[in-house]
Amino acid sequence: MKKIFTLLAATLLSFSAMADTMILSNVGKVKQNILSGSELGTDVPEGWSLQCMNEAKNLESGNEFTIDGNAYRAIKFSNGAQNTVTLPAGLVATKVTFYATINKDGATNRPCYWAEVAGAEYTVDENNGIIESFKDYENPNIQSFTVNKLNSFTFKNAGEQPFAVLVVEYEPGNTSAITDIVSDENAPVEYFNLQGVRVENPANGIFIKRQGSKVEKVIVK
Repeated sequence: MKKIFTLLAATLLSFSAMADTMILSNVGKVKQNILSGSELGTDVPEGWSLQCMNEAKNLESGNEFTIDGNAYRAIKFSNGAQNTVTLPAGLVATKVTFYATINKDGATNRPCYWAEVAGAEYTVDENNGIIESFKDYENPNIQSFTVNKLNSFTFKNAGEQPFAVLVVEYEPGNTSAITDIVSDENAPVEYFNLQGVRVENPANGIFIKRQGSKVEKVIVK
């Protein structure tokens, strides 16, 4: 009986240690500055968003990676542009794993690597390795980085353009969702069209509304 109890306790402990994950992709093969909610995956709820912080650039798409038996459409990132992942209020990221391949065979002349993740900067030597996979979606480079319990984190690459799918591990945050909501309500409101261009006075259409960490689609009449 003692052995059975010990085994059960160990099993429960292993389950409690497992983090929740969200896989972010470009399911609709769109070309725009911000992807949010179901645009990042059919099972991705509202509150999740990914934005290229260079407003003149867009997030595009590539072929599909297979992760745990499921196909996910890769996101094509602009070379050197910083990107921001935002989680729903009350959740924080603890780890991000990139499944990636590159657009051109530049492993020698222009090595592609993740130059900044969650505020930590890396050189090509300090990094977890360069992205050597050249449009080989069957054999992507898989690289993981710790995220220090952030509701929103940034990343960017150096070298050739990467295609990637992000697997974000997350958990409930230390601050309450109520605090996050109050903070968002006090944040300035910004609007973007579906191509990611900022709009000062939106009217008669569908727009992306960003307020603090909250990003959502809205209809303005």
